[in-house]
Amino acid sequence: MADRVLHRQDEAAAGNAAGVPLSPVLFMQQARLVAQVAAESLEGDVDLPPDTLWGIHSLVEKGADAVVSAVRDISLDHALNDASDELAGLLGVLQALGLAAGASLLGALHTIVAMAKTDIDALISSAAGGEA
Repeated sequence: MADRVLHRQDEAAAGNAAGVPLSPVLFMQQARLVAQVAAESLEGDVDLPPDTLWGIHSLVEKGADAVVSAVRDISLDHALNDASDELAGLLGVLQALGLAAGASLLGALHTIVAMAKTDIDALISSAAGGEA
């Protein structure tokens, strides 16, 4: 686990060296950790099947990878849009499962992912404004 966290920190540092904002990457690093802890610790404690918890974890991983790719290739509008779409899908799943609110780990996960999506959408808006 520590190796994965260090690897993610290296990804964030690479984004920062390129002069791009780190916050969406850092938010999604946190989301990865929260999703893993939730999947490992909430089995049997919430009214969701274990496959659902691990499915949420998988969606977080996919969204985090899309965010890292978008930040790494920030000049590519489609990468930013793909990341925004992945995060929107993840937020939709969390909302559909009734996990968007509350003080649980999954409620916190929703908040973190929403903040990352807000930052990605701001990057899309600023890129669109820069083209005009």
